[in-house]
Amino acid sequence: MKRQKLDSNVENVVQCRAVENTEIVTLQENKFHSQQLQIYEQRNECITPEVILNRNTGIPGDGNCLFHSLISVLQLQIEACDLRNQLRDSPYLNSCHNPQEAYNILSSTNDYGNLDCLYLFTKMYNQNVCVHYCSYNITTTNQDTIFCHFKANDTQNWIHLHLCEQHFTPLYKVSVLLDTIQDATQNEALVDENTQLLRDNYDEDPTENNHNNHENEIEIDREDRINENMNFIVDGTIPVYTNYRKHCTSHIDFYKDFTSNTFGHSCIICDRLWWKKDLKMSTSKHESILKTILQNYTPGEIVQVCSTCHTSLEKEKIPLMSTYNGFAYPKIPTHLPTLNLIEQRLISPRIPFMQIRRLRHVNGQHGIYGQIINVPIEVDTVVKQLPRNIQDDHCFYVHLKKKSIHETSYVHGLISKSHIKEWLTYLVSTPLYIYHNIKIDESFFTGNEGTTQLNMDEISEHVPIEDNLVAQQHTLLWNDDYFLSLAPGESNRIDSILMDEHAEELSFPTIYGGQCRTYRDGVSVTPFMQATSELRRTDRRGTDPQHLLYIAAKIMRLRVSRCINVAFKHVGQGTSITKETIQSEEYINNCLETNLVFLRSIPNSAWFWSDHKKDLFAMIRQLGPPAAFMTLGANETGWENLLKLLYKLKNGGAEISDESLADMSYAHKAQLVNEDAVTCAIYFNKMVNCLLKVLQSKKRSPFGKYRVVHYFKRIEFQHRGSPYAHILLWLENVPEDLLSNGSEVIKLIDELVSVSASEASGNIKLVTHKHTCTCYEKTTPNEKQECRYGAPFIPTKKTIYLMPMKDIDPDYSEALFKEYKKQFKLIRNNLENFDYTNFDEFYSHNDIISDDHYYNIIRAGIDTPKLLYKRTPAEKWHNTFNPFVLHHLKSNMEIQIILDEYACAAYVVEYVNKHNKGISDLQRQIIDIMDEHPEFDIADITSKMSIDILQSVEMSAQEAAWYLLREPMAKSSVVTFYIPTVLPTERARIRKSMKELEALDDDCTNVWKENWFDKYEKRPEELRDVTLAQFVAKYYLNKKGSYTKRDTARIIRYRNFDMADNYNDYRREMVLLHVPFQSEESDVIAENKFIQIYEDNKDTILERRKEFESNLDIEKTLERKLSEIGMQFRAWTMTLPLPQTWLNLQVYHYL
Repeated sequence: MKRQKLDSNVENVVQCRAVENTEIVTLQENKFHSQQLQIYEQRNECITPEVILNRNTGIPGDGNCLFHSLISVLQLQIEACDLRNQLRDSPYLNSCHNPQEAYNILSSTNDYGNLDCLYLFTKMYNQNVCVHYCSYNITTTNQDTIFCHFKANDTQNWIHLHLCEQHFTPLYKVSVLLDTIQDATQNEALVDENTQLLRDNYDEDPTENNHNNHENEIEIDREDRINENMNFIVDGTIPVYTNYRKHCTSHIDFYKDFTSNTFGHSCIICDRLWWKKDLKMSTSKHESILKTILQNYTPGEIVQVCSTCHTSLEKEKIPLMSTYNGFAYPKIPTHLPTLNLIEQRLISPRIPFMQIRRLRHVNGQHGIYGQIINVPIEVDTVVKQLPRNIQDDHCFYVHLKKKSIHETSYVHGLISKSHIKEWLTYLVSTPLYIYHNIKIDESFFTGNEGTTQLNMDEISEHVPIEDNLVAQQHTLLWNDDYFLSLAPGESNRIDSILMDEHAEELSFPTIYGGQCRTYRDGVSVTPFMQATSELRRTDRRGTDPQHLLYIAAKIMRLRVSRCINVAFKHVGQGTSITKETIQSEEYINNCLETNLVFLRSIPNSAWFWSDHKKDLFAMIRQLGPPAAFMTLGANETGWENLLKLLYKLKNGGAEISDESLADMSYAHKAQLVNEDAVTCAIYFNKMVNCLLKVLQSKKRSPFGKYRVVHYFKRIEFQHRGSPYAHILLWLENVPEDLLSNGSEVIKLIDELVSVSASEASGNIKLVTHKHTCTCYEKTTPNEKQECRYGAPFIPTKKTIYLMPMKDIDPDYSEALFKEYKKQFKLIRNNLENFDYTNFDEFYSHNDIISDDHYYNIIRAGIDTPKLLYKRTPAEKWHNTFNPFVLHHLKSNMEIQIILDEYACAAYVVEYVNKHNKGISDLQRQIIDIMDEHPEFDIADITSKMSIDILQSVEMSAQEAAWYLLREPMAKSSVVTFYIPTVLPTERARIRKSMKELEALDDDCTNVWKENWFDKYEKRPEELRDVTLAQFVAKYYLNKKGSYTKRDTARIIRYRNFDMADNYNDYRREMVLLHVPFQSEESDVIAENKFIQIYEDNKDTILERRKEFESNLDIEKTLERKLSEIGMQFRAWTMTLPLPQTWLNLQVYHYL
């Protein structure tokens, strides 16, 4: 049957189907809103199995493949974007399986269409569609196909689409395809590029029935399918790594979750910025509230809201953080000029003295050290000190000091009197300035003494012009009398930022414009809610580094204050303590759990990490040692998409072209980054999470069969203020004997790790090591220092694991060993100073006879087992990286394989003992306070410590953003539950809520929430043989009120008493965890029954422990390693004088 070209009349009929169907469905709209239809039928064969089909592979993979395919098959005269808009406005939208996702896809320009979008097309165009959905099984290398029938009418008018790896392509009937190609050949102007590409791709006769998985579709090689999907992901001019196309599905997943899921989309209710896929679509159910809170809302209009606001709408409540409730910035007149920092301070009734430093010069971000000193000042007094004999349009230099006797200034810079006047003219009439009775003398606005022009000829000495030019190049004239030094608050009392009601608004008039932050009656607002709202608003004025750091310091101080109040309520009996008590490790651990819990509210401190460290060790105890360690760094000034986003947010939505971005100076890029640390933090966190999600995918992970099963992530902020993610990875299918140097082990390492420039996708400079001051832990004059990272790295022809010579050959020759070691030092020195192009040159220059000789030299030079990655001498400066991760990260990264317990212990010790800047050793600090104030009890000591600790906290702008956004500093892929196996009298209990308590009788003693022991003792009969450890890790209470087994067991953590030190507690703990009981008090504790139970069930307990303790030796290795580090640290600190700033707390109870 020959395909006829559509004439204009037929074409109009096809394109008007949507209009006709809209009229039909309007009458039945309520039915579609009340009942969701099944959008397709799934079958095992094609709807027209007798027809031979061929596929057009020329459809681009730019996200519009579905729409291009539909347009191509039906020969519609419409653009993909117009088709998207048409389907988005369809009245059938709410009958999809997921209307929200369909709406988001159709609202974008490059999101991949899904089956919901196809359903809308079939309804709008009254067109039957058969989708051939093919899934490729990596394990069996087979392709499975199912058929989705979208039936819009009872005719046999069916079109066919092919779907594989999210990519739609059209399927043509072969007879129609041949006629179309013949017609195209006769008329060269009508030759379609996609059809020509299809003809070029196939040499066989398209009429031949070359089928495999179903009878009517011609099979296509999988490599072709991969190629067609990759064009949109990377520019063909950019080099890619070897397995780039093999990881096609992984790239698509990352593109979908991160690249195309852009940030900067606002919720119409709260005006906060979100990722595109975080927004949800409103429904008719929400209209009544939307009409109340939105001024220009039209009934029936679909708007996008964030998940928080959507939850409130679903409950038929006004979202708490809506602009309707007052969460919005006041409007500031557009005629007011932009002020610099010194000008802002001169018009502010409050001066927040903060130590804000620039980290690492040009590219460094801002950071705050210590706390805020809030000083009220008289603005009128300050401006009166400004010189009146200077014209308004002139600038002069001002130094603002905390006290006039100080040599250094809090802030200094050039100011313009006209700027000051314009702002104060506006501010004195604002409610906040009126409320605080802030007035400015009229003479400041009107008075202006004339300025006498200096006659340079009268005061300058005649100097020849040539000499004058030279002198100007070398001479700087500066007179202290020619700049103004002010200390406006030195005699004023200091107000607490927590007690001063309007301290923030008065400190930042350019943000709040002299307006009080007011909210609707009945709306309870906390400082943290205010900060959460302001940092994400579309108006980015609140992300100014000065304001951001101010809020972070304020919220931190508030949390510490509240935690101290709670801690004082739980001090208990005997608050007096002795120095001997303080030196007890057990006491410090108990303090961290009770009275000193306020320390955990200090972000990124040692006390903050105490629980997270225990969670990590619990994961190692239960899952075994991690197989890899990966570090991912931020590269804000190198991420083009981030820079475009920052530019767009700063400039009110204006876009910047690729050409303009390429021409932008580095200083300008750094400025964009520094001015919006909030967006930078959100961007990096999302990127890391998306990468981990792809690495964890069961079928699409680029790690293949070694996919990531579990991970533990920690965020650290470097000296320049940018975040780094340190991640421990547990991999699937890891060989049991990693030390064997077997083919499977080498395959694992070579598949996941590379150092080759050809595998870096053009990003090798980002992972090339350069020596910095951090490479050397201490500097000794005239002594050669070695890089603590091991650079330059030792080249080897193959990946190999080497043991120290002393460990593998106890009968080694001492003389030969010394010779090898000497040669090893020579090689290390030569690698540092000479470059080699290949191994022959490297071996020749260093007198290496053979590979075995070279390995013996290395064995003599190392003290611990060492894994050497395959690398050429030319790659000696390259850090190890994963090609897939580096391709998308485009920043500094490193990945290391962990082969043995010792290496695991070394990584974990370094991982958990990162020193927090400015935080000291807890025991020494308590002792120092006791020596200075012997009359203090623990409450007084805690109060004094809180002040000192806050004074020594240092935080960068991005860390402040991370803290205020409540992004986790540590995150694991699996939840950890703590089982308090201490005695019942020592367990902390959580009181029931006030609502729950009101329902109880006055004499009721059941005032505590249920803990794990309460839930376990009430377990149903079918779980009587389940132990407490199994119950917590493997079961949960579903919505129906019955216990269900989890798909993935949770990690459990417990007190873990030492068998040698607390034998009875150890036995009681083992019985509680691994022997079923009905009542802890009567079955276990009473009359010390646990002793006999433990002796009778030793073997059973040991067997059940294996379920939660994969390797008992790893704990001992970690404990031994941490103990060594702790002893070295304590010995070192005892040699130091009393510290001005504190050193990091050592954790005494690790496991």
